[in-house]
This record gives sequence, C-alpha cells and structure tokens, in this order.
Amino acid sequence: MHIKTISIFILGLACGALLSILIMKITLSHSNRQEKSVQNISMEKPTIANVRASLNAPHMPLMVATGSIIDFKNAQWQLRGINNKIISFADFRGKVLFMNFWGTWCGPCVAEMPSIQILYDSLKHDPVEFLAISDESISKIQEFGKREQLTLPLFQNVSKPLPEFDFKVWPVTVIVNKSGTMVYVESGSAKWDDPSVIKFIRNLCK
Repeated sequence: MHIKTISIFILGLACGALLSILIMKITLSHSNRQEKSVQNISMEKPTIANVRASLNAPHMPLMVATGSIIDFKNAQWQLRGINNKIISFADFRGKVLFMNFWGTWCGPCVAEMPSIQILYDSLKHDPVEFLAISDESISKIQEFGKREQLTLPLFQNVSKPLPEFDFKVWPVTVIVNKSGTMVYVESGSAKWDDPSVIKFIRNLCK
C-alpha cells in the first residue's frame, strides 16, 4: 500500500511537470507571435493615406498672436504662378495671407494638401490670399496640381525669399494679418480644414 501511494505521488509529479512544460511552450509561442506581429507593424512604411488620416487640427490661438513684421515695402521676392505669370510678393501688402511652403517629394506636405484645398474652398469669398509655394520646377508643380485636382494658388519660388520665410524644413504654414504681422506659424503637417482655422482667419479679415 505504501509503495502504491509513492507511485501515485511520483506519477502525479510527472504529470504536473509535463503540464507545466506544455503551458510554458504555449505561452512562449504566443509571446513570439505577438513579438513578430509588433515587429511587422513597426516595419510597415507609413503611407500618405495613413499620415493623412492621423493629421490633427492645429492649435489656433484664442487671440491674435504677435510675431515678425514683414517689410512688404522693400520686398524684392518674386513668385511664378502655374500660369507662368511672375508676381511680386510686395503686391500682397495689406492682405490676409495663408502661406504654405511645401514640395511634391515631401510626404507630410502632400498629406495635408487636400485639407488646404478644402480650407481654400471654404474661404473663397473671404478677403484672404492663399500662397502655396514650392522651390521645384514649374512643370512639376503644374503636374502635381493637375494630378491632385487642386485649384488653390500654387507658386514656384523664383528668387531668394524674405529672411522670415527662408525655411529649411517643410511643410511650414504661415498666416499673416493685414498689418503684415506673422500671427501664426506651424511647422509640420496639420488638418487645415478644421473650423477653428476658418474662424481664426475670418476674424483677421474683419
């Protein structure tokens, strides 16, 4: 009877050990699958679609901010429209401006462009000028505008910009009030068709 009890006890220990090993293998296998899944997600390249879907609305100030005052009077900066017409930046003196510095090669720039187009359509009858400015060739800008079905004003930078606009990283968006003050600057892409942006710009136009 004693030997039988010991045998049952040993058998129980063996079964318990086997069960523990089996549980460990299942846990490790599940952990490895989760790790591989995380690795696969982290290795996925961001696309324009998922960048566009993740854009946040910019944090527009409740009151008009103060910033650099642009010297329109002495500005020699020139821009070329997609109609190949050269214009002077000085011609925009006294106007509210929404300026976006971008490039066709810049993923975040391309991602935010549809929201800028919607903003432009929303403010089409308001006294605000839109300037989407790129350093690329006019043909590349034209092709991009046609492909993306953009009607907002696209421009090529054809001369050295004012120091205030000599940005090294794109996209950058600048809003200028009637007195020529840069009241808002955003470095990076954003959801520009947000109602807070429309409200902010319309307040500047009053």
